[in-house]
Amino acid sequence: MILRLWIELRGWDVPKINKGILVNHFGLVSDFLSECFSCLRKQSRISMLQNKVSFGGSLSGRDTNAENKTISGLLKLLYPGQEDKIKDEDLEWAIRIALETRRRVKEQQKRIGSAEFRNTHFR
Repeated sequence: MILRLWIELRGWDVPKINKGILVNHFGLVSDFLSECFSCLRKQSRISMLQNKVSFGGSLSGRDTNAENKTISGLLKLLYPGQEDKIKDEDLEWAIRIALETRRRVKEQQKRIGSAEFRNTHFR
């Protein structure tokens, strides 16, 4: 549910930062969480996709790279430990989200330059 809200949250729906929401003291929770995310950034889950996922011929190299990074990021949020065993249904969930978000990017690019970005049918 939280991830669904994150995907549908548009930048113009987020209120601007103002002085009323800032604090003067140390924020342990946000500092700890940001440090965890920084450490996870150095890791990758792309190796877990090997021999399990085939994107087909409709994705370009740039699309495949974006897909891999999105899937890796989602899996790191669900399974922060590198040795964690990833369930197939969670892998499929991450792949579906990554394909849908990349398809939306390609749809927007198609509006700008239809000849270059015409292939938006992913599988």
